[in-house]
Amino acid sequence: VPAADGEMESRFVAQMIMRLREDGVSLSDIAVLFRSSHNAYDLEVELNRRNIPFVKYGGMKLNEAAHIKDVLAHLKVAENPQDAASWNRILQLIHGIGPKTAQDLIEWTTEAADDPFVPGDGTPFSSRYVSRLKELLGVLRSIRDPDMPPSEQVEAVLDYYQPIFEEEYAEDYPKREPDLDHLAGLAANYQSRQRFLESLALDQEAAEDDEPPLVLSTIHSAKGLEFHTVFLIRALDGTIPSRHALREDDGIDEELRLFYVACTRAEQNLFISYPMTQYRRSYGEYMTDPSRFVDDIPEKVLEPVQLVEEDAPEAVEAPDEPEQLTDGTHRPDGDANKAEPPSRPNHDPSDADGLPF
Repeated sequence: VPAADGEMESRFVAQMIMRLREDGVSLSDIAVLFRSSHNAYDLEVELNRRNIPFVKYGGMKLNEAAHIKDVLAHLKVAENPQDAASWNRILQLIHGIGPKTAQDLIEWTTEAADDPFVPGDGTPFSSRYVSRLKELLGVLRSIRDPDMPPSEQVEAVLDYYQPIFEEEYAEDYPKREPDLDHLAGLAANYQSRQRFLESLALDQEAAEDDEPPLVLSTIHSAKGLEFHTVFLIRALDGTIPSRHALREDDGIDEELRLFYVACTRAEQNLFISYPMTQYRRSYGEYMTDPSRFVDDIPEKVLEPVQLVEEDAPEAVEAPDEPEQLTDGTHRPDGDANKAEPPSRPNHDPSDADGLPF
């Protein structure tokens, strides 16, 4: 299932999950698998928007990662200058500012200054951190511009945060950096900072009927498990197989085994999807290639699908209700005992079923 981008891929997966649930398949009998934890960030936001409960194995949720919390704290302060907890977090990222100094500065920003983002005379600044603090206040002041899109606000924060990030997480910041790319990409789907922050409030309350949650899992964490329906997302070259594995002698064989593990977790339905474009801060949006392993699957067992979007939504903000797939599309059978194999068209995009949404 090729999708235009990660947002469309996530909306497709979420809509199919809702259909499966309507057809009687328990959420706990549906799994979304991925190579790395950050591959699921777009989907986490979409599931939260649709109030679909989920549990994640093999990695943290988007807003549980410390470096993501750091960036979001800057946006929260810009949104609400009285947010003491977020002030405390971003101030203590500056070398030379500890809990006591942070508290003093918070009191000054919330009480003494006419504008908490404009340093003035008599401020409790020390030469140890004054230049960095003024830089922080300048960034916060700039991103409060009501005409600045959330994507540009995130970029401004990331430009300021990058040296702090590399110092704070010196041991593993290269592994964390893709998370920041994903966050920047997500911001492009929103027109207001408030809505962006609301969408990332991923802490879901337990469902009233105690419905077992949907399973989100890395492929490694799903070994030995089986599910009625499996969605393998981000099936891209460079993801599975990973770029790192391609540089190793036996790496491709291990990645192929991992791909096999993912595909064989499904008892009835298997969906393999990928976004045709992705975003990286270093060079913007770029075209992707589907996993080479998909090409190795015999055509007779594939049912290619094309997604057709009707009345494209205004980013993620416009509708109060999630978009719906229209009638007449392929619906996975909700009864495992009655499931029938779908027709097997040739692996040609011109023959693919359309899924309008």
